[in-house]
Amino acid sequence: MIPDTVRSRLRPYRGGRLQGRYVALPRNALTWGLSPCAVLAYALLLDRTELSARNGWADEAGETFVHYSMPALSRDLGACETTVRRVLAELEENGLLRRKGTNGKPVRLYLLALPAGEEKKEADLLPIPPLPPVYPPLPSEGTAGRDLSPEAALGPMSLRRERLPLTLRR
Repeated sequence: MIPDTVRSRLRPYRGGRLQGRYVALPRNALTWGLSPCAVLAYALLLDRTELSARNGWADEAGETFVHYSMPALSRDLGACETTVRRVLAELEENGLLRRKGTNGKPVRLYLLALPAGEEKKEADLLPIPPLPPVYPPLPSEGTAGRDLSPEAALGPMSLRRERLPLTLRR
């Protein structure tokens, strides 16, 4: 829920620069077949990776890394630490994250992302599965001639109601 202190300052967007700090999400990240929590974690890690790059956090090979503790990522995602572990494993399984443990130091997280200007090919994108129908399918041939009304479906207990005596008290 949005806190009242923030809600009172919200105004309709009228173009121009947005106020506040926002997290970028790659446009095609929703088509990668990740869970929604993994997509959000990827966006948060991408934001942290850009900050680390600006601060010069690179290893000997020149690769930018992130230190993001489990409690901090758990707080930012609004999920428990077990879910965060599952999400990080999902990102690793999909080749979007590498974790490297160092002797007695925090684990380094290396986010794998496309370099600027390089777009993923359409063949690399997973198709978005169709949404399930909102309404039940039309009756098939097997139900032809059967009564499909709500009264028939309820059987003898259809929409019958007993009439109770109505008493007025004054």
